[in-house]
Amino acid sequence: MLSKGRETTKAKGDTTMINELKFNTNNGNVLSLTQVEGSEKVFVTSLDSKWNVNYEYSISPDEFTMLLNMYRCIKDNDIKNDFINPNGKNREVL
Repeated sequence: MLSKGRETTKAKGDTTMINELKFNTNNGNVLSLTQVEGSEKVFVTSLDSKWNVNYEYSISPDEFTMLLNMYRCIKDNDIKNDFINPNGKNREVL
């Protein structure tokens, strides 16, 4: 499920853009990534099937980008990683 940016009203005539991605996960939960215009943080929220919050945290855009780059590197180079690629053929060089 993908939500396009949406506007919300702060005060009469003022609007703020909210960008949001929602993913249905394999355990029946929903993972929501939200960034409010002007915010330096991406808010990550896990919701159960009844939309109750399991957990919530924020991550900086720089760290979020780093995680995506790490994921791509592990997949592209078939590096063994317990979370991303447990059957990888190559070892991570430390």
